[in-house]
Amino acid sequence: MTRWTTPMDTAGLELHILSLRHVVEVKRKRGDFDNALLAECYAEHLAAFIQERKQTEAQARDVDGWQEIDTAPKEEGGVAFLTDGLSTTAAFWGYSLFNRKGKWCKIVTRSPIDFTPTHWHPFWPRPSQAAIDKQKGETT
Repeated sequence: MTRWTTPMDTAGLELHILSLRHVVEVKRKRGDFDNALLAECYAEHLAAFIQERKQTEAQARDVDGWQEIDTAPKEEGGVAFLTDGLSTTAAFWGYSLFNRKGKWCKIVTRSPIDFTPTHWHPFWPRPSQAAIDKQKGETT
């Protein structure tokens, strides 16, 4: 039987880790070292997951060049990395194989992306103003 649950927020996961650490203490006191080790491993796995989630969320909050999705280039052929804070994909604005309306599509499969993006990042960093000025000086 499959039991479906809703995703747990970070605070809920942190509470779950605290309860697992309590379980570890109780199991060790009772001499149940195998189950104590399992609970401890699970708690460490959740802690690593939380850390990864926090890093991903930080990237999506306009850190290191990420920008709000409303500012993304939506001319045909525009390319960008897109994220919703958990998933990230390389995408282009254009037509998918199955739809003739302009939308964000995966570059590799040409199928529409399967999440609602909140932020985008250009493929290549924009050149600095000094580099632009230097190139203008060389060409004139």
